[in-house]
Amino acid sequence: MVTAVATGKVALRKVFPFIMGANLGTTITAVIAALYKTEAAISVAIVHVLFNLIGNLIFLPFPRLREIPVRLAKKFGRQTANNKSIGFAYILLTFFVIPFFLIYFNQAEVKPEPFQVTLEKREEVAFINDFCPTKPPL
Repeated sequence: MVTAVATGKVALRKVFPFIMGANLGTTITAVIAALYKTEAAISVAIVHVLFNLIGNLIFLPFPRLREIPVRLAKKFGRQTANNKSIGFAYILLTFFVIPFFLIYFNQAEVKPEPFQVTLEKREEVAFINDFCPTKPPL
């Protein structure tokens, strides 16, 4: 979809709902992947789904609101085409500076010890093994 818009084959206004739906779909796969991880991974995945779902519910039903991100994307694209340093600054801020500050200022002071995590996992495995027969029934 993005390449079709970039080449000018399809109007951005027509593809915008599909792009929003694709974003929501990828968050669902993140939830499925997080189901086998820690509770923190599951909560992050669910927040990601809710963030995209609320964004879809705000922007998609109302055509005037739907125009806001489309106009901003076009304007930013034109500015980046005219001045490459704007695009470079955007990438630098979005993928390096902002994540660095978010990670730096949100580090937990109390971290769980790895032994506690492995001990909990061992207890879970032992609990599951209690219900498994040692010999198959004949």
